[in-house]
Amino acid sequence: MNLLLGVALVLGLMIMIHEWGHFIVARLFGVRVDVFSIGFGPRLFGWKRGATDYRISALPFGGYVRMAGQDLSEVDSNDVAPTGAPDELMSKPRWQRALISFAGPAVNLIFPILLLTGLFVAVGLPYSSFY
Repeated sequence: MNLLLGVALVLGLMIMIHEWGHFIVARLFGVRVDVFSIGFGPRLFGWKRGATDYRISALPFGGYVRMAGQDLSEVDSNDVAPTGAPDELMSKPRWQRALISFAGPAVNLIFPILLLTGLFVAVGLPYSSFY
């Protein structure tokens, strides 16, 4: 049971860091982020700050960041179609959209390096003295 809890916590942290990478670069380029969710499905709890709804959702098998104007295929008759406003994802140049897309995996590569470096600096390596 402890192993499952540990695996769930580590996976949750990895998902949160991955999504944070997309989120922070999108915000850096001025893209409005509507939802930052850990998990899928119905919202269990969370809070809203500015234009972003930060939430924990029912199915903890991933996460997502929903940006304004992100996916035209999700627009139905009740939604408002992307307007081309400057804070929408599709109004940004391709290079900015590419950086937003690659930011999640990049943070997944950078975070463990920083974490292990920090642990090494804080704890060091065990050694034996021959004296």
